[in-house]
Amino acid sequence: MAARVPRKPLLALFKQACDEIPEVVGSVAAAGVGLVIIGVGLVYYNSHDLSNRRYKFLPTVVRPDDPRAKNIRE
Repeated sequence: MAARVPRKPLLALFKQACDEIPEVVGSVAAAGVGLVIIGVGLVYYNSHDLSNRRYKFLPTVVRPDDPRAKNIRE
């Protein structure tokens, strides 16, 4: 008698993994959530120009014809 092939092999594999190695499944899920949070943070950082700090350790000289000059606050 041949072994039955489940209709949804990925779901069956996931259930088996949850039964046998729950620590690994939980760690992979937590890592996925962390990567999503990092991605959202990077998009927010780049879209809102958060690198333009009011006070820096090293002064930077920017010429008026530089395109970054419009983002500088006084």
